[in-house]
Amino acid sequence: MKEQQNAQDTLRSLSFEMREIWTYYEPDGTREWNTQHTQFEKGEWRRIERDRTFEERVSDPPKITKEHGILVLNAQYLAQWYERSAAAYMYEHSAIDLKSKRVREALHSFNPRDFRLYAFGNGINSLAQIHDAALNGADVTVEIENRQDERELFEIKVFHKTHQICTILLAPLAGYFVTHGEVYDEEGRISFEYTVVPREVDPGRWFPLKWEQSDYRYDDGAAILEGHSLNTVEDVQLNPHLDDELFTWRSLPRRTAVPFFRTDIVGQIDVLEVIGNELVPSEFAGGIKDTE
Repeated sequence: MKEQQNAQDTLRSLSFEMREIWTYYEPDGTREWNTQHTQFEKGEWRRIERDRTFEERVSDPPKITKEHGILVLNAQYLAQWYERSAAAYMYEHSAIDLKSKRVREALHSFNPRDFRLYAFGNGINSLAQIHDAALNGADVTVEIENRQDERELFEIKVFHKTHQICTILLAPLAGYFVTHGEVYDEEGRISFEYTVVPREVDPGRWFPLKWEQSDYRYDDGAAILEGHSLNTVEDVQLNPHLDDELFTWRSLPRRTAVPFFRTDIVGQIDVLEVIGNELVPSEFAGGIKDTE
């Protein structure tokens, strides 16, 4: 964990492009999300640009929905814009570490599936959770085995009392990346599994080239694939120059065509309009327009 954190501490900014395909299988057909995801990070600030196609193959003809959206996050607020929406949305927060529930939910909706956090975090999130649970005596035990083969992997098995929760493979030669994991249900069957393919994008710094996850359900003891996701990183840049303006509402397209619904830190909602490149409460906007 310390080695992973040291590698991340020198990362001041980051940008990457990624393709995500998530397929959910049902008895009457499939549902598929195909997302092109571009993300810029500057410290805790975020800008996410997403083009998504959702196809339901459970009827004839299939139903296809397309969505284009942008999210920006800085120290004062999170703002969202959707191409097909009649408004944009802004959620204020008092500090980056005190995000409101609305802000957290908005961020979550723009991120790829949850296991992106395990991959891009070099596995540090899952390792920290295991470490803390074991130290705090929460009926969690950990077994670690050093596989002495050409990959030099560490196999970590996590138990809650007598039940094995998961197995994780850690690659010391690849920045201690979590390269594979399996999570088990109460009967010891694989609930889902994931595999990460890392690459060294800078000396000592590793980034996932791709990762995929498979989810299973069971029918009369037989494993049935319920969902599958494949994420492929197409481009990554470390410490690029990113202007602060990229992380503000002013960088959102068509900003003069739609109002902003702003929710402050106590939940009060205001309607704002863009006047002279500034956000003005709608009740005052008419008077300002008349004087221009």
